[in-house]
Amino acid sequence: MTNPAAPTPTPPYALFWPNGARAVQIDQRARASLADSLGSVFDACRAHLTADEADQTALLAALRSHRVAPAVFGVYADLVDALFAEDYTTAQELLSRLVQPIWRERVSARVVTLDDTVLGAGVAGLYRRGVDDDPNTSVSISAVDDVELARGRALHDEATRLLRDVAPDLHAEIAALAHETVLVRDASEVGEPSIGFDGASTFYLWGAVVLNITRQQRRTGLAVALAHEVGHVYLLGSTLGAPLVDNDPSERYVSPLRADPRPMDGLVHASFVLARMIWCQDRMLASGLLSGAEQQEVCAERALNHARFTDSAPLISSHARFTDIGRELWTAARDWVADGCAASRGK
Repeated sequence: MTNPAAPTPTPPYALFWPNGARAVQIDQRARASLADSLGSVFDACRAHLTADEADQTALLAALRSHRVAPAVFGVYADLVDALFAEDYTTAQELLSRLVQPIWRERVSARVVTLDDTVLGAGVAGLYRRGVDDDPNTSVSISAVDDVELARGRALHDEATRLLRDVAPDLHAEIAALAHETVLVRDASEVGEPSIGFDGASTFYLWGAVVLNITRQQRRTGLAVALAHEVGHVYLLGSTLGAPLVDNDPSERYVSPLRADPRPMDGLVHASFVLARMIWCQDRMLASGLLSGAEQQEVCAERALNHARFTDSAPLISSHARFTDIGRELWTAARDWVADGCAASRGK
């Protein structure tokens, strides 16, 4: 009689490393979660609002079967806010908008700016509100002009090709989790860039990342910026938008991760994605595909990122009240960095 095979052990740092197949599952789960919630909203608001039931059913089926525009998540969030406020006039407008056939269409990867003629009526406003979601830190973004959009798209192509060659697992994760890259400028910047907005992502614009393209002039920098933002999307998808910690959002902490005091959930996010940036930089440095100048620049930036992570880890370890999944995710990142990042050579 033979013994049953022992279960395959989980590789070290598995929750930290990018994984394209896992990202596909996370995307499917996020869309299914929205469909479930939206179905409940449709049922609950029948007494107050009207919409064709066939259109509602078709939208739920689309969410479960394929990627849709990130704006669907944003309009849903606005609809829920209007219903809680018992603003049924606004809720009716949002519901009527949400069930239009355009929002059921399968979407492909694209690089855009804040242009309603491309995104859809009122969608640029959704992105602005999604980015400016912290009452203590105001963020103002605006569209880039045609020249900057063309430059940004070309640079995005270069960065994406670089990631495909040096980090195919990260390239696959980006493809699964961020099919819409929105290039913007920080509207508060005048002259030289300030310490303001670099990029953002939110569960309520699922599938999109917003990047300040005026700060990106090299393919290596944009590649790391994509690794950063998609790291956030991965965390958001892993928890379906829930925090990684139980700390009260009003608690603010000073750390090497941000110039301004931030809630602990934000610091845990920042720390995890900083480790992802180091991972990406390690892959580039080991690839042999960088120029001498690129190699030198990435090496210097990698050293700064490693120091910031190491300096901030004790604060997080001491003060974060992790959820179970939050602890697993952050510990995987912390342990990977603490082990000298040696695991990157195996991944």
